[in-house]
Amino acid sequence: FFLWITEYSGIPIDQVNFVITELVALSLAPLFRSLFHPSKSQPEVRHAFGLLVGVCIGYFAFGRQSFHLAGLPAACYLVIRTQSPHNLQRTVLAVAMVYLSCIHVHRQVYDYGSLTLDITGPLMVVTQKVSSLAYSIHDGLTCDEEKLTKNQKYYAIKKIPSILEYFSYVFQFQVLMAGPTVFYKDYLEFINGQNFLKHAQSTDVSNNTD
Repeated sequence: FFLWITEYSGIPIDQVNFVITELVALSLAPLFRSLFHPSKSQPEVRHAFGLLVGVCIGYFAFGRQSFHLAGLPAACYLVIRTQSPHNLQRTVLAVAMVYLSCIHVHRQVYDYGSLTLDITGPLMVVTQKVSSLAYSIHDGLTCDEEKLTKNQKYYAIKKIPSILEYFSYVFQFQVLMAGPTVFYKDYLEFINGQNFLKHAQSTDVSNNTD
């Protein structure tokens, strides 16, 4: 659909698609905040909307390759649901890294030297997300809080995410294409509106101090 931009400007279509997806994400972010504000929408609605937009952005940019954006986290979610919290973090990391490495090797074999954008970029972001989540679950369900660092305590997850929560986190449209990686706890607080409450409380404390 946007080939005319490539023909007119000479910019490769993969780069055109990337810029368009980033502009769409930037445009929808303030709408998401206003139309689906936590005070107006249930968390499930915010999860579903973010997931839908993320899936559409991924498919628009990469077509059939976007299957891997679901394949990698699906394999890791199966591990999270079936393995013991005592060792799931290592298994998730191994599964994610093997999956990602296979995609990298495939590109080296069949598309060596290419400068086009491909699915490995978003997959690296997804790999960071699912592995950090796995370690947070491990910390939250198995570790003694006294032995955790301050950051580990803060990001520890004590409940395994539902499939909607998990995939909406993976496909978070604001950061899907190029990151940065967002920790699951921060994402969940954003969805539930707790981050707004924290900001309001910190502002009140600052004003009272002044």
